[in-house]
Amino acid sequence: MAIGLGRMFGFRFPENFIYPYISRSIQEFWQRWHVSLSSWFKDYLYIALGGNRRGLTRANINIVLVFLLCGLWHGASWNFVMFGAIQGFFLVLESRFLGKWLQASPKWVGNIYTNLIVFFSFTYFRGADMPEAHAYMRAMIAFDSWTPLPYDLLTPSRCFVFVVAFFASKGWAAKAFLSVHQNMQNQLGVWPYLWRGCITCWILFFSLVSVAYLFNGASNPFIYFRF
Repeated sequence: MAIGLGRMFGFRFPENFIYPYISRSIQEFWQRWHVSLSSWFKDYLYIALGGNRRGLTRANINIVLVFLLCGLWHGASWNFVMFGAIQGFFLVLESRFLGKWLQASPKWVGNIYTNLIVFFSFTYFRGADMPEAHAYMRAMIAFDSWTPLPYDLLTPSRCFVFVVAFFASKGWAAKAFLSVHQNMQNQLGVWPYLWRGCITCWILFFSLVSVAYLFNGASNPFIYFRF
């Protein structure tokens, strides 16, 4: 949204999220997730602390410190500290031995591992406090009686959005669209504006549907208003 809105006003912003959910490791995830933030922490904290110039042990300490501070950057709360600690812990494991094992494993193994770590750490990120985050964690792992997301909330429309989001997050939807886009341009030949008009109508349709969902739903403020 920021890239698109910026381009409408003549600004070109770099990609900030490069399909992070196709990552095969936590290290790759942070190369794809919130690139501007992770680059800032790398340039102004990790390198300033010495980076990896003083040996592997010091580099691992620097990684943990950076991600603890990354968690605190989002808010002065223990759940954010836990989020940063989980990310730093697995980054240290990958620098020690886990990274080599992931590189030798099939792609789907690394992808499942990465998504599981990310989703569980995001439980602390999104929880209001540690008790709530632990309650969500128990519900996900043990399926106890406390259910934070009742099954009656899984309406057909939400399931449809989830499926679309899954394919979009993996980049499959973009690749399919680009393939169709190229084929249609080649086939239409002298009528390229007809295909562009179809794309414009398609985008306007989904924009109207999105706005309708926003007005129809409950108040859902921008997540970064919390920080």
